[in-house]
Amino acid sequence: MNHRSSLVSSRAARAGLLLLMAAAFGLLAAPAQGQLLYVTNTGNGTVGEYNGSTGAAIASSLVTGLGFTAAVAVSGGDLYVSNGSTGDIGVYDAVTGTAINASLITGLGTPEGIKISGSDLYESDEGHNNVGQYNATTGAAINAPLVSLNYPTDLAVSGSNLYVVNQNSGTIAEYDANTGATINATLVSGLDEPYGLALAGSVLYVTDQNNGGEIGAYDATTGTAINATLVTGQGFIVGVAVLGSDVYVANFGDGSIGEFDANTGATINASLVTGLHGPWGLAAVSSVPEPAVASLLVGGAAAVVVVWRRQRKR
Repeated sequence: MNHRSSLVSSRAARAGLLLLMAAAFGLLAAPAQGQLLYVTNTGNGTVGEYNGSTGAAIASSLVTGLGFTAAVAVSGGDLYVSNGSTGDIGVYDAVTGTAINASLITGLGTPEGIKISGSDLYESDEGHNNVGQYNATTGAAINAPLVSLNYPTDLAVSGSNLYVVNQNSGTIAEYDANTGATINATLVSGLDEPYGLALAGSVLYVTDQNNGGEIGAYDATTGTAINATLVTGQGFIVGVAVLGSDVYVANFGDGSIGEFDANTGATINASLVTGLHGPWGLAAVSSVPEPAVASLLVGGAAAVVVVWRRQRKR
């Protein structure tokens, strides 16, 4: 190869490298494109995906053919869904809805809550009155039951702390997430008919049928009420999720998802998503780039590096 050709190839390789690396790193480091909501529809056995900012449907029937779909959780590209009709928890592709393992965990009673913490899956089983801990990839039981309770509906996990709603006793209890040891059996008490639970930082958000359907905010360490009536008058509300400064709630009564300010309780859009069929479980996550696309760009950049190095040796 003559000097001119080598020079052109070298410059082209460098330019290609810079473009590919810019594209790859730009994609990987790009800010989240809005927010995603996943909601279970008990009325038709589906899971729908919606834009958390606009409420627009992304895939209103992302997963279909299920029974009483009570709980939903998202971890990376995996979507976990409980089927109360069969006592199973399945895992699906969070983008396509394709089943990865529709029977990841079986033999449960009525799984009502699911949370993922690291490689562990925690589920609240109101049919068996307990909480179980499982491997989120294989479904193998780690400690099941981990804790025995009184009609547990939903739960939240942060590090070694496990929070569980005991609906029949109107409390939120705190346990060691690894051993099940009781930390505070009545961390929050005096609730009417609590159901959904979400944890954001050091604040617990719980839905309660008191005051015509309310969301209360409590300190996760002391259980002290920050604002027990943060949001009120929402009817039959069930699942709750928090993302950033927004708190979302599934309204079973009118088939909608409402959006409120997580700090003040001010209404942002009480009917963000409508036309649902018995919405129950709710999960909110920031959208992320397609990992396959990012991998291709990084791979392309690596290939250009090889070409450039070879040109330098000539």
